[in-house]
Amino acid sequence: MARKSKSEASHGTQSTEALLKSAALDALDELLYLAKSETTDFKTKYDIYKWLCEMYFGKPTSTSQKADSSDKSLVLAFTGELDKWSK
Repeated sequence: MARKSKSEASHGTQSTEALLKSAALDALDELLYLAKSETTDFKTKYDIYKWLCEMYFGKPTSTSQKADSSDKSLVLAFTGELDKWSK
């Protein structure tokens, strides 16, 4: 792929933080380009989208809580964006 990154022409006076932010945005653009490409295999597309969701929403987590020893029910508690979604 011969796409020019947005940061290639502008590293003259940028701080390290600005360069990293620019590189991260370029990487995101590239990942989305790969995920949307018809030539990218399904597993790679899946991995890209899964990673993007985990970065935005956080990794899915759950906790188990039993009310008492005779209770066979299981309560799942989500955190972060998943908690908002689950309600």
